[in-house]
Amino acid sequence: MDNLGILEFFVTIVLLVLVYQKRENKEETKMGWKIFGYWFLGTFKFYINTFSIPLGFVLYLLVMRPKTNIKTKRYAALIGLAGFIINLFL
Repeated sequence: MDNLGILEFFVTIVLLVLVYQKRENKEETKMGWKIFGYWFLGTFKFYINTFSIPLGFVLYLLVMRPKTNIKTKRYAALIGLAGFIINLFL
């Protein structure tokens, strides 16, 4: 892993922790795992030959309709999409 990959890893962890701390509904159970899942969904990609598509984020937009902590889950998915975009350039 190169230095930029390590930096991206730590920035992602810090952002996810900040998103977790700023959640709206503190009573929702297993919120940390849900944030991780939305982040992972945002990073999921699909390859067509050498072209990469952010399929996980598209699925989030089309299928996932959270009822609580909507902004928190959206931010986690957007952080995943940002990681996807950064990895395209690295």
